[in-house]
Amino acid sequence: MFSQTQQIDSLKLILQNCKSESTKLLLEMEIESLKYNNRIAYWDSISNCAHRASFFRVEAKAKSKLGEIYVKEGNNYEAIELFRQCLVLSKKIGDKKEVANCLINIGGIYDDQGDIPKAIDYYNQSIALNKEINDKAGLSSSFINLGLLYYNQKEKEAALELFEKSLTLRKELGDLYGMSVALNNLGGVYEDLGDSAKALSYYRESLEMAEKSGQLYAIALTLNNIGFFYKNRGWYDEAIKYYNKCVILQEKLGDDVTLANTINNIASSYFLKQDLKKAQEFAEKSLFLARKVNSLIVIRSASNNLYRIFKKQKKFTEALEMYELTLRMRDSIINNENSEAVTKQQFKYEYEKKEVQLKEEQEKKDIVAAANSRRQKIIIVIVGMGFLFLLIFAIMIYKINSQRKKLNFDLAQKKAEIEEKQKEIIDSIVYAKRIQTALLPTDSYVARTLNKLNNKS
Repeated sequence: MFSQTQQIDSLKLILQNCKSESTKLLLEMEIESLKYNNRIAYWDSISNCAHRASFFRVEAKAKSKLGEIYVKEGNNYEAIELFRQCLVLSKKIGDKKEVANCLINIGGIYDDQGDIPKAIDYYNQSIALNKEINDKAGLSSSFINLGLLYYNQKEKEAALELFEKSLTLRKELGDLYGMSVALNNLGGVYEDLGDSAKALSYYRESLEMAEKSGQLYAIALTLNNIGFFYKNRGWYDEAIKYYNKCVILQEKLGDDVTLANTINNIASSYFLKQDLKKAQEFAEKSLFLARKVNSLIVIRSASNNLYRIFKKQKKFTEALEMYELTLRMRDSIINNENSEAVTKQQFKYEYEKKEVQLKEEQEKKDIVAAANSRRQKIIIVIVGMGFLFLLIFAIMIYKINSQRKKLNFDLAQKKAEIEEKQKEIIDSIVYAKRIQTALLPTDSYVARTLNKLNNKS
């Protein structure tokens, strides 16, 4: 209990300094879960608030919690709808951890409805996904649930293997509560297999882990199992001691159904001890509580205990009354079981019908998605071809321009060479003329020479 209080205080401290609205809601939800808040109105309001704010992760977790509450109330139809909604939201945001949790919960409902193949399929899906994301806690939960399924199917060895795998993972995580659950389950299997020493050893270790974790439900469950263990072996005083410890916790938890059952177990222990006065006291208290919560199974067990007690006390009128009540409860339970069987079949029909609708809708979505994909591929091909054409055209233009530039360059070079040659020719002509001019006498020189000759004559 101290550990649990510490967790709540730590979360409250984090909540005070939190700025994100969605994270605040997640923290509040975690705190309320630790407080065992199972009020539908609260979780429904959180879900609606998260939906309006588009806090998909918060909405998914709130729906998952609502589903768990409906499971406890026996409303599997509502529960599976909520788990399905949680699954869709979790896939949408890529929260694989919550997806795996939803798969476990849906598998649990199929398990409860007796659809074992579907339950195993969902559990195996959760195992695969938890392995993929390396979620040891989630994987341990998958092993526990699948182990319980095999246990109820009388496949004890398979159950034992899965519980041991779960325990190994919880030890690696240092998860005291998870270790307690796995140890408790191992104790139950070994008790069924007739290994009393191992069974009690696991139960005691489970109780130690549960007490360290502070989880009241886990402590109460293990105390009850140890009491049952001692009662079956005729150690009634030890059984009563553990049952009484369990009662104290169940009263704190306000769980009247399990409380009524534990009190009836105490009555049975006193009856076997031949303490009829105490046995009557506890059986009557159990019957009162069972009637209050309308638990037919506990009413039947408590009235049967009272029948045996009154018969031993030779109170035949009271004994007859309790015997008749036991028979009525037996008939009511049978009727309820028949009704539940019909309900299960109806649930199966309705849910399979809905699954077909969902499958058809998904197929339509897949067709549209495939068409869109084909369209996108065609567009990509066309764009790609267009790009390739442009690239080829650009390369051609580049080559043409390069060739043109080269040609122009060559022409310019040839022109320059021609002009250079022309210049050289012209220069050589001019040079030759200069030479000739230099060799021939100028006109004035000739004239002067002629004048000089004339004068001499």
